[in-house]
Amino acid sequence: MSRGLNPRWAAALAVVVVAACSGSGDSAATAPTQPSTTMPGDADQSARIRELEQEVGALTEDLAAVRDDLAQALADFGSCEDQGARLTDRLADLQLSFDSWQEYVYSWAQPQFVRYQLELELLRPLVPLPDTPEARRSREALEAFLAAVHDGDFRTAAVLYGGSYESMADWNPQVDPSDAPGLFEAACTHQLRCELAVRRVLAGSIQPDEHTFYLEFQTDDGQLWSLGPCCGDTEAPTLSQFPFVVSRTAGGWRVLTPPIYTP
Repeated sequence: MSRGLNPRWAAALAVVVVAACSGSGDSAATAPTQPSTTMPGDADQSARIRELEQEVGALTEDLAAVRDDLAQALADFGSCEDQGARLTDRLADLQLSFDSWQEYVYSWAQPQFVRYQLELELLRPLVPLPDTPEARRSREALEAFLAAVHDGDFRTAAVLYGGSYESMADWNPQVDPSDAPGLFEAACTHQLRCELAVRRVLAGSIQPDEHTFYLEFQTDDGQLWSLGPCCGDTEAPTLSQFPFVVSRTAGGWRVLTPPIYTP
């Protein structure tokens, strides 16, 4: 690989160097029309061009060395396809390791979680319900909402409800999404356990504008209703207390939690 510059490029570079060294915007000074004798700065310019030739040559050698290193690296690691296969295998190994650790953590934590849930269900009835005016109003709104869906009064239920209708609309695409009572009627018929009567209201958490209560429900024959594991899960706890959130709005307290869903 030649380290010299093409003479035409060298001549063009000389013009650029002249312009850069002069620092003048005068075209006569930067590009003499027809020089008939050697200008005083020609020797310095020629020396600078030789220096530039040497620098370009050194850079060219460095670039060639980098290319050689890259070629060697590719030879060491194989083709791009081989590298992709190796990375894929490595990723699969890492995923397998992660899955095994996740299974171990879950198998250890799940029994603790079940016991925790059961202990909470035993403790909640021992905690007295809050007896402030706001707590009473929020509880009354919750009880009125659940009584409305139980009795099929879906207009009243829609007035007392302030939560999302997205799931109800997805479950029942035949109903107009803007028809809140219609969505409640369809969901209570097909997806939600609206027929359950409230057995007991238990304490939860109290925030300034949001109260959470836990409710127990009962069947028509007065038995405590519970919800066991779903969809092949044999380790989840059987629950009989369910949280319902009530939020303060400009129009009063509104229930954010729909009736219990069962697949």
